[in-house]
Amino acid sequence: MAAIHRRSHSRSIDRLGLKLIPSRIVAFGDFAANYPEAKVLVPSDRNFRDYGRNPYIGYDTAAAPFLYQGDLPDNIPAMSRVVVIRTEKEPIVVSLEKIRRSGFSSDGYEISFQAGVASALDSAAISEGRDVGTVRVTRNGEHVPHDVTFAFVAHAFHPDAAIITE
Repeated sequence: MAAIHRRSHSRSIDRLGLKLIPSRIVAFGDFAANYPEAKVLVPSDRNFRDYGRNPYIGYDTAAAPFLYQGDLPDNIPAMSRVVVIRTEKEPIVVSLEKIRRSGFSSDGYEISFQAGVASALDSAAISEGRDVGTVRVTRNGEHVPHDVTFAFVAHAFHPDAAIITE
């Protein structure tokens, strides 16, 4: 199923002429401090969505992904977070733990780690989730589109790409 989805997803992006743009997940407090006049979309009915609540408690600390039955990576736990950079050649996939320890640099790409972002999948209240941080990805000083995802997801969509852990 992942192979079919991977091909159809790539074709639909190409066919629609969509372009990936750089974006990052940041802590809401940091966002509000940096952009105090920014507007945040919320439903007018506060009961419509219980913002700040996680229905998937402990998902990102599980031993294996829920309902996934595909191949898992060999050199890293399936639920470890990784950063994926799509390049013109092979994607670059680097473990978040490696980036947290020492950053990453290759072929003009730089990945740096910043603490202070709670996991949305750890505890019932997102604000109480453990700090998983975020990353900044640049190439030659320019921000680069990237994904922060789980190792099993990167492996499913990029099965031939090595996951860099050291």
